[in-house]
Amino acid sequence: MIKMYVMHTCPDCEYVEKQVEGNPDFEVIDIGKHVRNLKQFIKLRDTNPAFDEAKAVDDLGIPCYVLEDGTVTLYSKDVGLTEEVANSRVNQIITGLSLKLTLVINLIVVAMTSDLMFTAAIL
Repeated sequence: MIKMYVMHTCPDCEYVEKQVEGNPDFEVIDIGKHVRNLKQFIKLRDTNPAFDEAKAVDDLGIPCYVLEDGTVTLYSKDVGLTEEVANSRVNQIITGLSLKLTLVINLIVVAMTSDLMFTAAIL
């Protein structure tokens, strides 16, 4: 049986959870439902190198999967599931960058407009 660590407020988790509903090959463990589940996940995350990449970018590392042989993976495809087409973390980063770029462009436009109005006032 594959252990699948998730949290009900995680959009990526919700997406893969729907794929395993009723599948006896998966044990879904919601780390937000009980402190016992959270402690189990934190111990795994703190001791397993599969989480190194996720931790390096301040990602929690869910959903994650523990295979029957003890192998840990953060990739849904490794357990036969499809990952969400629009990865929510990537979308968050892109949206954040887009908002920052929009702000910078607006500031440049305001600065240029102010310079033009100042120049016109002088003339």
